[in-house]
Amino acid sequence: MIYETRPQGCRDFDCSKEPGYLRDNPRIAALLTVNGVAHEVLPPVG
Repeated sequence: MIYETRPQGCRDFDCSKEPGYLRDNPRIAALLTVNGVAHEVLPPVG
């Protein structure tokens, strides 16, 4: 229900496009992959 009340700017913001976000949040990257959402695949750091 909270998503129905979020401001449009918050709905439109895609944090996965922020530099380093998917590298720092591999679970989010995995969810995107499993759900067929196109995203840049970044190698792990280290």
